[in-house]
Amino acid sequence: MGAAVSVDAHHHLWDLSVRDQDWITGPELLPLRRDFTLGDLEPQAGAAGVERTVLVQTVTVPEETPELLLLARGSELIGGVVGWADLTRPDIAEELARLAELPGGRYLRGVRHQVQGEPDPAWLLRPEVRRGLAAVAAAGLVYDLVVLPRQLAACVPRGRRRPGRRTAAAHSYGGRRAPRRPQGSRVDGSGDVKVLIPALLAVLAFVWVPLSGPVAVAADRPSVGLSKSQAGAGGSITVSGSDWGAKRLLMILICGQSVPSRGVVGGTNSCANADGRAVTTDAGGRFERGLPVVEPPRPCPCVVHVATVTGPKAAADAVLVVAGHSVEPLPEEAAGGRLSVLTDTRLDGSGTLLAWFGSPPSRRLVFTVGNTGTTPVRNPVFQVGTAHGVFAPRWEEQQWRGTIAPGRKARVSLPVELPAGAHGDYTVSLKYGGRVLAEQPWGVGRPWGVTLFWILVCVVVPAAVFRAGMAVVDRVRPRRTSGRGGRHRGLRLPERAPRAPGPGRSGSRSAKPASGSPAAPAPPALPWFTPDTDPGTPAAPQLSAPHENGPTTPTRRGNT
Repeated sequence: MGAAVSVDAHHHLWDLSVRDQDWITGPELLPLRRDFTLGDLEPQAGAAGVERTVLVQTVTVPEETPELLLLARGSELIGGVVGWADLTRPDIAEELARLAELPGGRYLRGVRHQVQGEPDPAWLLRPEVRRGLAAVAAAGLVYDLVVLPRQLAACVPRGRRRPGRRTAAAHSYGGRRAPRRPQGSRVDGSGDVKVLIPALLAVLAFVWVPLSGPVAVAADRPSVGLSKSQAGAGGSITVSGSDWGAKRLLMILICGQSVPSRGVVGGTNSCANADGRAVTTDAGGRFERGLPVVEPPRPCPCVVHVATVTGPKAAADAVLVVAGHSVEPLPEEAAGGRLSVLTDTRLDGSGTLLAWFGSPPSRRLVFTVGNTGTTPVRNPVFQVGTAHGVFAPRWEEQQWRGTIAPGRKARVSLPVELPAGAHGDYTVSLKYGGRVLAEQPWGVGRPWGVTLFWILVCVVVPAAVFRAGMAVVDRVRPRRTSGRGGRHRGLRLPERAPRAPGPGRSGSRSAKPASGSPAAPAPPALPWFTPDTDPGTPAAPQLSAPHENGPTTPTRRGNT
């Protein structure tokens, strides 16, 4: 079993500028006629060691529950929401399913109707209400009771008829003192003790069963748990966690002026860095590490801050009360309202042909944000950062035009552009109010068009230079005045000189050409022989008969 979690099982938040609380009447309730926001709750919860709370509805209007779910979605302090739904509507099951699909719908833990305002003391026994309660049980939710003494009798039969239904008593007397009754008096045969014992047991079941898991906060982000939520300087605690990823190096610090919903406000300068610890997760993404308790450099509220050193960026905080350390209110947030990312971010767009040749890659970062604060956010300025690999992000301010009212959401699209020729693994980060809201990986392909261009340059340019050089050589080389023309002025063979016919060779095959006929051209001479040393031509005119100066000796026929 994980470490115990300190839970405030019932609190309210409201903004009178958004919706009036018409039940706040009379001088005794005058101190409540003001706004109560997360900014008021978080320092008090941190100072008291409260790690999770249950946010409960206040007015019976359908618009309030989605707003409460949105607040829970943006806060790590709120572990569950008890909303309102009209139990008498025929499609109550569909309405509960719709609420569960809203942003933050997974925080819906129960449903409450202010029965103390119903004039009928048997309102809970009406058939349409019973049908609605059955839908609440089928949805796995808790029904939160708020009744007057005269309505208590209707609560017990409901629990007896549906023993598997979970019920919690929020205000068994509707916030007012119960009228005195004589000892032993009964309400429809049921004593107060018999009525309140099941209600108190249901309260315990409500707090323990639905909220025993929020130490993990959510299945899609890492969690941190402490062996004890309060310790003095010089002591030690055990920090454990899960869902951090396998074999990740983590850093564990004690930080001041911090709450889980806002993170480490002053950065790591608010933390006791010299007394931090490092730990590596196991194959299942879990870890457990001892941590000495020291006083951080800033006052409390304090947290144990765990963040990744290797792998994807992730962080989580757990409330720690450092006994004896000073406590001061958190600084005011820089901007009015608070924005939280409600959906996963994505990058829209695709690469163009120009990007294939090295132009700057561009996309649009699309996300949905909700205003979890109490004042409208007008024309918010986001910071969009791009980081290559392990390098720090390069931030650029992007303003979105529009207004986000408290409890509302908006779809935001911001342009993102990388330098020309960029390629590889990039990370796009989104920051608002000094907090990193989301990170989105971006794998940028190599601009192969540039590579192809340089390959062509390396092949075409040398070939072009060679052809140009050959053209220059052809122009500067002197031309021969005789001989056959043409492009190829190579080596020419020497021309063979005609041989004069010797005596007695008139009948030979080398007949004298007829007069008037053109003489046969002389064979060309080889360039490495002069006409006098040509092996195929005698140095002087020779007779056709064999001669001792001839190149060969004739073969004689017959006997020698």
